[in-house]
Amino acid sequence: MRHFFACSLAALAVLLAPAAQANNLQVQVSTYATVPGTADQLYLTVNLGWEHSWRDSENWDAAWVFVKYLDRSTPGAEWRTATLATADADHLVTPSFVLNAAADGKGAFVYRATPGNGIVNGLVTLRWNGAADGVQFNAMSHFDVRVLGVEMVHIPEGPFNLNALESGPLTNEFVSVQGSLSSVTSEGALPAGAIRWVNDTGTGGTGHELSVGSVSYPGSAALPPTYPKGYAAMYCMKYETTQGQYTDFLNTLTRAQQQRRVAVDISADAPAGGKTYVTADATTAAQAFRNTIQCPAFGMGTIDPVVFFCDRPDRAHNFAIWADCAAYLDWAGLRPLSELEYEKIARGPLPVVANELAGGTSATTAALTISGPEDGTETTDAGAAYAYGFQNFVGGDAGNGPLRAGIFATAATTRAQAGAGYYGVLELSGNVWERCVTVADSDAFLPTNAAAFSSLVHGDGLLDAQGNHDVGTWPNSTDVRGSNFRGGNWSRPAEWAAVSDRQYGGSAVAGRTSHRGIRGGRSASSLSGPAHGTNGTTFDAAKYTGGSYDGYSVGAVTVIVVGLRDEAAARAATAAPNPTATATVLRLDEATPALLDGTLTLTDALGRPVRTISHLSGEAVRVERGAVAPGVYFYQLTDAGRGRVATGRVVFE
Repeated sequence: MRHFFACSLAALAVLLAPAAQANNLQVQVSTYATVPGTADQLYLTVNLGWEHSWRDSENWDAAWVFVKYLDRSTPGAEWRTATLATADADHLVTPSFVLNAAADGKGAFVYRATPGNGIVNGLVTLRWNGAADGVQFNAMSHFDVRVLGVEMVHIPEGPFNLNALESGPLTNEFVSVQGSLSSVTSEGALPAGAIRWVNDTGTGGTGHELSVGSVSYPGSAALPPTYPKGYAAMYCMKYETTQGQYTDFLNTLTRAQQQRRVAVDISADAPAGGKTYVTADATTAAQAFRNTIQCPAFGMGTIDPVVFFCDRPDRAHNFAIWADCAAYLDWAGLRPLSELEYEKIARGPLPVVANELAGGTSATTAALTISGPEDGTETTDAGAAYAYGFQNFVGGDAGNGPLRAGIFATAATTRAQAGAGYYGVLELSGNVWERCVTVADSDAFLPTNAAAFSSLVHGDGLLDAQGNHDVGTWPNSTDVRGSNFRGGNWSRPAEWAAVSDRQYGGSAVAGRTSHRGIRGGRSASSLSGPAHGTNGTTFDAAKYTGGSYDGYSVGAVTVIVVGLRDEAAARAATAAPNPTATATVLRLDEATPALLDGTLTLTDALGRPVRTISHLSGEAVRVERGAVAPGVYFYQLTDAGRGRVATGRVVFE
């Protein structure tokens, strides 16, 4: 389940909201302070952690962490992406993590430093380069800041196989004919027609046709080295974008931008036609195909942005048109996947299995039921691995539509049981359609400009005034040619969910329907390889396991600068003994006034409160371990009228 952690910092006082569930990617803003000697550099320290993490000889999962800010001291200001320092060494992480900063400053990848699986957690201190954003941190500063985390999977460099033989159940699948490729072995340029496919329907793409007897095989565009062919290392979102993620995205846009990213006219005080289900263009939940994103029924005004909400934040987002997909990825500093990357992510380095789905076999078992409340912990049929076939679900909220992200991965699932791609990416087959960039030269004999798509260009965090992406090398937001669909969805047959199926592999459709979703990725920098941390020597099947949804989190903070002080003053206490097996005493330093009516909050490494002690006074606080499990814990002392007094950590052995 995605959670929004609200933090209020006034005169550098911090109040952290508790995490509501254990199985989540957790991002909690802990402290902030200017970099000593600067007025335009800010350290933001967050508690970061998630369960079901892994790192093995092949790859690892990671959090893509980026920062959004709103300058409250400037009337009419819009949410923007904070530029982070581009050198890894300018950021700080605890030994459990490795951090790779993005070269464009739009975020950073954080992942476990050593082989293993299970919970990973620790502190991450990000350096915000305010100078690059024209931002000063002084007595007039007032910012709303959100630190966002999206779980990703590292896809290593290496070759992979393409479908080579025609298959009756598939449509427009790649084939090897008269020397066209059956594998991808580099990112080097490919001549026109290097990749070919069966022309079953004409929607697989057109151009560069090769006739063999009476059969015509269209061919790919001439693809330069910059077109992402799947060989190079990259990161892919572990899950499809959820309704909670899309709601948070909408809530950082202007009113005009919001209008373009929903299906309903929201320009008036109430939505047109009473259609409060704004992405589904519906008035009731029953009409919305399990999409729960809503606006108020009235009272929206006509100028200020609408505040959207959703009832099922962990459910995969549907009703996404290409323009929505590209806008979200631009906003998040990511990029679309190419359809070659899609096949690599799903199949990995293994041989092609005829008619295989993402789980590596042709076996298909559809989900039919939902067990438990749909709060991110719900499960489905034990033998199911995919959502397809327009099932009318029984249980939960019931109805037709997508399921929650990661629902098929449980504590002990194999790849086939989880329906997972080779590297651990989930729901690549079924649920909602993946939007990729085609290799086809033409779509119904109109140019796709696919060759312009570049692995070097990512979203910059900004949209145009109408809410569209502004990346010139991506398919545009009007005719959308160059975009396609891969992997099937909840409403279509199992054959469409096959990895090699290209039912609409070269056909761009701009319309909004109930089975289209969002997933993206980002190219890995040259610094993001195994030299940072260590890889294991074995393949860890833990990448195919899971539990409650754990793929997304937001930590929020309001930064009101009223005379900044350094971090030492924010940790004006010592804990001794530390580590301890029984108890520790927190003692304020001589420069810090005694507590008058203080409160101690003790949280675990995932930000979950484990103890609160109120009405404290004096210069020392004794903290008994009691029933607290061994581990690292973070304490915060606040005092009435003074806000935060001290923070730090204690280790219980």
